[in-house]
Amino acid sequence: MKMRWSVAILAVLVSLLLAGQALAWDEAKLKSQVQALLDQAAVGFDKRDVKAITATCAPQATIKYRDGRAMTMDQWSQAVGKDFADWQNVTSKFVVEKVWPKGKDKAGAVYSELHQFTRISDQGHKYAIAARFRVLLTKTPQGWRFMEFTDLGSRLTRDGKTLSPKAAPKKAAKP
Repeated sequence: MKMRWSVAILAVLVSLLLAGQALAWDEAKLKSQVQALLDQAAVGFDKRDVKAITATCAPQATIKYRDGRAMTMDQWSQAVGKDFADWQNVTSKFVVEKVWPKGKDKAGAVYSELHQFTRISDQGHKYAIAARFRVLLTKTPQGWRFMEFTDLGSRLTRDGKTLSPKAAPKKAAKP
């Protein structure tokens, strides 16, 4: 009788070990997929291509800022278009910090981003924006897409010196 219990316990332990490895692999796969999506967004930022950036998002995607304001990606696109027109020599990098499943076809992640650039309107100075976001993603036929961004903090520097934070863009007026 003791032999059966020890075999049963061993079988359960092996099953748990294999399940844990499968879960870890899925987490690594999810992290890789989210990083690939962020790399795609980085290329859009480097090119100052708002359409390429928003292509990484679901149509109903929103951004929630620390001050409580929220906007759709369409509103964000209109707001940053003017800023992008002044940016040049842009290099962007995104790094996934952690990911987690949120049920079927949903996931969450925290990532950091760094954008370094110069401005046409302020020649001779280097700018950097460092930020962290928590995001909710949804799986679509085209792959993962961002649904919701929550601002966890950001810092803007000019020549390495912190500038006062710029308020989040106001919602664009409805036509």
